[in-house]
Parts: sequence; C-alpha cells; structure tokens
Amino acid sequence: MLVWSSAAVDSRLREMIDTARRLDGRGCWPQIIRTCWPAYPDEYWTAAATKAEKQAATASLNQERPWQGPPSPGAIDRHDQVVEWLSWLERPRRRIVVSIACGVGSRRVASFASRSKSTVNRVYRLACRDIATRLNRRC
Repeated sequence: MLVWSSAAVDSRLREMIDTARRLDGRGCWPQIIRTCWPAYPDEYWTAAATKAEKQAATASLNQERPWQGPPSPGAIDRHDQVVEWLSWLERPRRRIVVSIACGVGSRRVASFASRSKSTVNRVYRLACRDIATRLNRRC
C-alpha cells in the first residue's frame, strides 16, 4: 500500500508540469491547467516600476528549454491522475499550486494572487497536504 506524503504530491505536481511541457500539443494543455495558468505577466508589467524590470520579466518568460523528447506513456498516465487531483482544489488554490509547480517564484505568485509570499507558500504546502490526505483515505 502506497502512503502519500506532501513531498510525494509536490514531486508528482512538478512531474505533471514537465510532462505537459513535453507533450507536443502546443496549446493543448488540459482545460483545468489553462484556466488556472496565471495571467501574471500583464499584472506584473502594469505594476513594474522600471523598464529594466519589464525587460527582465519578459526575458524570464521567453526562455527556451531544450527539447527532452516526448514523455513516456507512464508519465502521461501520472499526468492525468494529477489533473484529477487539481480538480479537488478550489480555483484560487489551484491557481497558486499550478503556478508554484510550474516554477513561478513565490514572490511573483504573491503579487498576482494579492497575498504575501509566506501565505502563498503556506497555501501550496497545505494543498499538497490536503491532496496527500485525500489520497491516503482512498487507499
């Protein structure tokens, strides 16, 4: 029997994002992910104080990652499981969880979520814990 922990859920969330990036769908991410993906660049740009900050934000968004090849069938199955887990969260929490799993920094997530950095980190940890608890109840 597999016992889920917050760290295992965190790892699976990050794997799900990696798998989604490696799928050759270009814009075909699941609806639950596309609707939760933050529109933070626009919000960040309007709040940015200098031109240099705007250029830095644009550069970080446009970084190309080397192609790692298509994901394995097992990775796609795990991806689909995690998408189901995300449906267990309310939309604001889901948005934070997906953003953190995508590698967006806590400070940026905090700015678009209108919360403090510590609150964003706490929301992410609690969401991972809640998912792990629910998974352990299912076993």
